[in-house]
Amino acid sequence: MITIHFAAQRANTKETFSAVAVFVAENMAFSSPTMPKEGVDFVTQALKASQFKASTGEVLTLVTPTKAPSPSHILVIGLGKASQVTALTLQEAGARAVAAALAAKVTTLDIIAAQPKGVKFDNGTAAANLGYGARLRSYNFDKYKTKIKPEDKPKLTTVTILT
Repeated sequence: MITIHFAAQRANTKETFSAVAVFVAENMAFSSPTMPKEGVDFVTQALKASQFKASTGEVLTLVTPTKAPSPSHILVIGLGKASQVTALTLQEAGARAVAAALAAKVTTLDIIAAQPKGVKFDNGTAAANLGYGARLRSYNFDKYKTKIKPEDKPKLTTVTILT
């Protein structure tokens, strides 16, 4: 079971396998109010190198350098054109963040609710929609499945939406 919390800032954790999800709109430069300049430069360089277009649903998983502090992964999620972002787009983005975190086998995920310029939602409304999508994607019904190996079980236990 994945627990979802809402918080004003990222907790100082020494979690080895953690991820942070950030959002990018098409034709806009990446920026993050909570990320240090070195992190923003790292993500910007990775976006250029991978030819990330930030179209709706596009996801890029970055593994941070070994000398960097937590998080171990940065999940960049495309929202499409900023003027066309809807509540459903944000819900799908929250679900994609959880799916990428599950694939990366991290234990905690922080989703930054701050939206790119041009998105018509405030951080509170965006956080609610992101959390809703994350909750829907985290549902797992495995009562009738055959035995799952311990290494195949989902590792993600906590999702925090940062407003």
